[in-house]
Amino acid sequence: MSVRTPTLSPAGAGARPSPARWLVPAVLVLALALLTVAVVTHSRVTLLDARVSGSVPRHGTFPALDRLATLVTTVAQPAANVAVAFAVGVLVAARTRSWRALVPPVAALGLLTATVLLGKTLIGRPGPPGSEVQADWGYFPSGHTTSALVCVGVVALMLTGLRPRWQGRALVLTGAWTLVVGWTLVVGWALVWKHFHWVSDVVAGILLGSLILWLAFRWPLRSRRTPP
Repeated sequence: MSVRTPTLSPAGAGARPSPARWLVPAVLVLALALLTVAVVTHSRVTLLDARVSGSVPRHGTFPALDRLATLVTTVAQPAANVAVAFAVGVLVAARTRSWRALVPPVAALGLLTATVLLGKTLIGRPGPPGSEVQADWGYFPSGHTTSALVCVGVVALMLTGLRPRWQGRALVLTGAWTLVVGWTLVVGWALVWKHFHWVSDVVAGILLGSLILWLAFRWPLRSRRTPP
């Protein structure tokens, strides 16, 4: 069977690369840089974080939502997410008999681990007051949010890439990305609800995760153009 490396936005055969493809990573990098500077300099972003955190009810006010948030944050453990995404990558590589399929997920998971730990270590941001967990490193960016987006995104891209014809079906792609976006937002909500993270930590995780997926699946392993 033929093997096709999954991409975020497959180009047709013979399509010429457009300079516009750099717009997405450029916007993500700029937004992440501006947010990081805002957090480090304690700008209005941190004031908004404090206001949102102060408006979130404390544990025990809404027991059902507390239990849901606890379940979500437990399932969204970064180490478990990375293990599952890597296992799916191995299964897809074995199914297609092409170990090249492992390159994008390994690159994505490697970037995820390195960038999150680097950001947490260098910035060393404290968590919200009364947080139930104490991080060994800082809280910015949110590792739970980044890993939720990257790992579920890796799984979605690998599985849709398993059948090349799926990549051209809008319904399949829409369903896959709805799952990725929905799960990421639920994880972000749970982290803020449990006072594990500030809102800007979650937003930074979304920006970073999106950039990692683009870099791993779109840029270096872009399908080669078919000569005219």
